[in-house]
Amino acid sequence: RGWLLGRRRPLSLPCLAGRQRPAGAMAPKRRMRGKAALALEAPPPEKKPRTAPEEEEAAPPRSAPRSNPPVVVVDDAKPGEETAIVPLTRGKGRGLKAVQQSKELASTCSKLDGTTIEANQKIKEQKLFSAKNNAHVETKVMTRDNRKTTRKDGTVIVTSCTTMKKVSYM
Repeated sequence: RGWLLGRRRPLSLPCLAGRQRPAGAMAPKRRMRGKAALALEAPPPEKKPRTAPEEEEAAPPRSAPRSNPPVVVVDDAKPGEETAIVPLTRGKGRGLKAVQQSKELASTCSKLDGTTIEANQKIKEQKLFSAKNNAHVETKVMTRDNRKTTRKDGTVIVTSCTTMKKVSYM
């Protein structure tokens, strides 16, 4: 570490001229363009109307610092309806990604004694992962099973079963 003292690496980007990163550090994370910030929980406070003398009105307008959150106008495809203005803030997302999988199975079984079994099975599986480090958070499996058994003597047995299994890692 002593040989690094006094040496500075030249920065190639002018936007990073004032900032220094350690040698092994990664580039800063960037927000995806298509991902918008979520809405605020409380509306922003209302501003008081200002009564200014005529001298201030004649002065050119100054640009105020941007302390208000950005505002998004939600546009609906139907004309004639009102639009909503929603203030947004960053960092309110859950930071999770979901992987979903579904299967549908159908089978028919005929036995030697004349029994026929018709089975339909639907399986839906959802796995939740942390978006930053890909750690497994939760698994949810829903199984729906319908069976119809017809025996040689005419007896019909219908069995329906729904199973929900949820495993969470906190």
